[in-house]
Amino acid sequence: MSDSPDLPIRSSLTQSGIPEGEPPETYVDLGKDYPLALIVGGLGLGILAGAVLPRGLGRKLARGAIAASAIAIEAGRHYSTQVAQAAEEGREKFGGLKNSASAYGHTLANSAEQSVRKSRASAMNTIGKVIKLVSDLRR
Repeated sequence: MSDSPDLPIRSSLTQSGIPEGEPPETYVDLGKDYPLALIVGGLGLGILAGAVLPRGLGRKLARGAIAASAIAIEAGRHYSTQVAQAAEEGREKFGGLKNSASAYGHTLANSAEQSVRKSRASAMNTIGKVIKLVSDLRR
C-alpha cells in the first residue's frame, strides 16, 4: 500500500454515536443530553405501570395526586398574594422615600445656590477693598 496524499482518510468508520466530551455525571445531565429518550422512556414506564397496577390503586393514586396538586395550587395562590402585598408595601415605602429624597435634594440645591450668591458677594466686596487699598497705596 502506498501512502498517497490524494486519498482521504476514512476516520468516520471508527466514530461512534456517543457525543464527544465527558460522560454525564448526573441523571439530569443525561436527560438534558437525550430529551427524546427521556420522554419515550417516561411514556414506556407509564404504560407499564398502567398495565401492572390494579385499576382501583390507579384511581386512588390519581385522586391523591389531584388533591396534592390542589393543595399546591392553593399554597401558590396564597404565596403569590403575600408577595403582591409585600411588593405594594415596598412600592409605597420607596415612593415616600423618593419624595423625601427629592425634597431634601431641593433644599440642598437651594442652600448651595444661596451659599454661592453669598460667596460671590463676599468675593466682590473683598476685591473692591483690595482695589481701593492698592489705589490708595499708589497715591
